[in-house]
Amino acid sequence: MPRLSAPEAERLAEATGYMVAACIQPSADLMQQAAPQIELVQLAQIKRLIRHNLGSAMLGPDPLCRQAGVSRSKLYRMFEPFGGVARFIQAERLARAHASLSAPNDIRSIGRIAEDVGLFDLSSFGRMFRASFGCSPRELRLAVATGMARPTPARENALPHVGGLQAMLRGL
Repeated sequence: MPRLSAPEAERLAEATGYMVAACIQPSADLMQQAAPQIELVQLAQIKRLIRHNLGSAMLGPDPLCRQAGVSRSKLYRMFEPFGGVARFIQAERLARAHASLSAPNDIRSIGRIAEDVGLFDLSSFGRMFRASFGCSPRELRLAVATGMARPTPARENALPHVGGLQAMLRGL
């Protein structure tokens, strides 16, 4: 919040006002005005669910829809800017694996790290990792251990950049 520009702070205040008004005195007009803000809150909730359940082999659209209380089509619409739900989950899994492999004190095997983030096929994990980060998991681990590489922030590679207030709210 302290880094918000004046126009972003005004939009945030306006969005909060619409959401509060829609809760206090629901009407079709107020609900329509609050819909984009409500969707951003739902998106943030679903992202938290994904990050919390990354290690689950059952993580996918159906369980997310049930847990978040949204339809499958709405879930797909919400994640369209990220390349889809499956792409977002994959990017989050790879980002978490990247962070673990970049931590010099993480002594788990590469296979164990892959399993812990929900990627159970080691060869597929290696191919996806290389496609996302330009090196294999083993190469990254070796580079970090020898101090030859400065690990790139995995989250920047994982998702397309969207700026401003919308990006801040989606990042929640």
